Amino acid sequence: MENLNRIREIRKSKNISGVEVANKLGISTQYLYDIEKYKRGLSSEIISQLCDIFKVTSDYLIGKSDVNLYEEQKNLSSDKEERLRSILQLTDKEISDKFQVILDGRELTDSEIRMAVAFLRTNRQMSNGSSDNSNS
Repeated sequence: MENLNRIREIRKSKNISGVEVANKLGISTQYLYDIEKYKRGLSSEIISQLCDIFKVTSDYLIGKSDVNLYEEQKNLSSDKEERLRSILQLTDKEISDKFQVILDGRELTDSEIRMAVAFLRTNRQMSNGSSDNSNS
């Protein structure tokens, strides 16, 4: 592992005490400190809980990556956010023009895409009882 003190470094950088983290995990403070010193192993459950507490990805937490994608995603620029919003609000035609949709190894035709979108909208309306959210 590249960074053996990553968990402790993250905890300290977020100004969270070992007692607070241990309490959130439901373990003793000594057990947490043993984890930080790699005297004890990490279960997937504790890794998941630490990621939630620290708001980091598991790869970043265990030192597999030096980039915390959780923060990267959070820090999207407004331009990228706007682009993402525009992609998410495409009409049926724009979806078929911009994307190649493949199912079972074959590209869907425009007609199949329209049918799939119509099915999804109908399904949403039936399950939510909501009004039509059609973009076309």
